[in-house]
Amino acid sequence: MKKKLLAAFSLLMMLTLVACGGGNSNGANSAEGDKKFEGVTLKALISYGDIEPAFEKFTEETGIKVEYTPMSTGAALAQLNAENGKIDADVWLGGGADAYVAAKDKGYLYKYEPKGAKDIDEMYKDPEGYWTAVSFQAAGIIVNNKVLEEKGLEAPKTWEDLTDPKYKDEIIFANPAISGTAYSLLETMYQNKGEEYTYDFLERLNENVAYYTEGGGEPAKKVCAGEFPIGFTPIGGGDYDLVNEYPVTIIEAKDLFPWIPSPVAIFESSEQKEAAQVFADYFTSKEGGEALQTAEARIMPRDDVSMPDNMKHLDKKKFPPVDMNKMAENRDKVLAKFLEIAGAKAPVKEETK
Repeated sequence: MKKKLLAAFSLLMMLTLVACGGGNSNGANSAEGDKKFEGVTLKALISYGDIEPAFEKFTEETGIKVEYTPMSTGAALAQLNAENGKIDADVWLGGGADAYVAAKDKGYLYKYEPKGAKDIDEMYKDPEGYWTAVSFQAAGIIVNNKVLEEKGLEAPKTWEDLTDPKYKDEIIFANPAISGTAYSLLETMYQNKGEEYTYDFLERLNENVAYYTEGGGEPAKKVCAGEFPIGFTPIGGGDYDLVNEYPVTIIEAKDLFPWIPSPVAIFESSEQKEAAQVFADYFTSKEGGEALQTAEARIMPRDDVSMPDNMKHLDKKKFPPVDMNKMAENRDKVLAKFLEIAGAKAPVKEETK
C-alpha cells in the first residue's frame, strides 16, 4: 500500500512540474513557450550594430518577426517630432537614452516596465517605466600606431590631449549632433566638468579636427585605413577586434569615461502593444542580453550577461555620474554651441549610432 501511495505521489509531482513548465526567472516572457504571437510582425527603429542575429534568436523563441529600419536616435526623434509621435513603428531599440527621455516628455512612448527591468539598476532605466537600458555605449579614442610613428607623434592618453596643437588636422571625430555616443562625451563632460570647460574644450578640439563624420563608427574606419592617425570611437567588442586586423589601439581616456544607456521602448502609437511587450521583456532578459552580445558586444546593465575577454577590463562602476534627464534637457543648447564652433566641418545630415 505504501509503495502504491509513493508511486502515485511521485506521478503527481511529475505532472505538476510539467504543467508549470519549469518557469522562467530571468525576464523572458512566458508567452514564448506557446508562441502566442506566432506570425505577428513588429516594426522597429534600430540603432544597434549588426542586429540581425539577435532578431533571429528572438523570432525563434517567440514566433514574432521583426522588420527594422536602421536609424539614429537623433533622426528618429526628428521623425517623431515631424509626425507628432504617429510613427510607423512599434518598438525602439538602441541609440542614446537622451532621445528617449525627450520622446517620453512629448508623450511618444508607452509606459511599460519590462519583466527584466527588476534585474537592472535604477540608474539605468526610466523611473516611470518608459524605457530600460539593454546595453551601454561608451566612448574612447582609436589611434593608428603606424601613422603616428610615420608622423613622429605620440598617442594621446586623455580627451584633453586631443587639444594639443601638435595634432592639428590629424583628428577625425564623430558629429555629436548625429552620433549619440559622441554627444555622450560632451554631456558627460558638461555635467562633470562644467559648461565653461566643455565649451572651451570644444573650441580647442575643433582646431585639430579635420572634419566631423556623419556616423559614429566612421572615424574608426578611416583610422584603420590609415587616412588619419587619431579618431573618436564607440567602445565595443567589435572595436577591440580591430586590433587583430589593423595596427591600431583602442584608448580608454584617463580623464573621463563617457557613457550612455542604449534602451528599449515601445511607441505609444503602436497597435501591437502586447507583442511589443514581449519584445521589451525579451531584450531586457538574460537570454536577450546574450543575443545582443552576439550582435555587438558591449558593456551590459545585467550582471549575469558576460562580456568577451577583450572587454572584461571595462567596468560600469567606473562610469562618472550622469543625469539622463539633464542630458536630454541640455541637448539643444550644447549641440547648438557645438555647431556654432564646428561650422563647415560638421555635416548637417542626421544619422547613426
